[in-house]
Amino acid sequence: MWRSNHQQHQRHYLTLVASGASLFLAPLVVSACTLVLTEHRTDREVLRWPTTQQPVQFVVSFVHSVLQTPVADKYEFRHHNGRWQTYLIEETFQGQGYGLPYGETSPGETFERTAEGWRLSMNRLIDPLVQLPLPSQKVRLTMGSASILLADLSRQSMRIALQDCLLDTEYRRTPVEHSR
Repeated sequence: MWRSNHQQHQRHYLTLVASGASLFLAPLVVSACTLVLTEHRTDREVLRWPTTQQPVQFVVSFVHSVLQTPVADKYEFRHHNGRWQTYLIEETFQGQGYGLPYGETSPGETFERTAEGWRLSMNRLIDPLVQLPLPSQKVRLTMGSASILLADLSRQSMRIALQDCLLDTEYRRTPVEHSR
């Protein structure tokens, strides 16, 4: 009798160990976060924007100060080394010159002509992400189908960060891949 109870406990123990190991190895998956904008120098919060979008992506668009043409920078948050970091993953624009790229500058980047102008796809860490909302440049933050003119929030440089993320574990057989 003891032997069968012992074998039964041993099976449960091995099941728990195997389950725990798979949970430990599972990637973290975000279920809810808040995009937070604060004035860079004072830390005064100017916007809290809850999101469940995965991955958390947004676009900062503006009018180029010299060419007066539209520019859109697409960003993505990624959890790395215990914190959320911002990556610039795409820049689309019209015209060339005056601070706009002429081509790839790092391995893995692609530079292409589109019907609207140019697109540079990349994977650049921008940490921290700070944006100066010059009214003349009409700097706009867009996430999903909603957007806001940053100059309506503050005239100061703003830090864009991700906070309050609820992390869940999800078992997957393949690694988590980041979209472009």
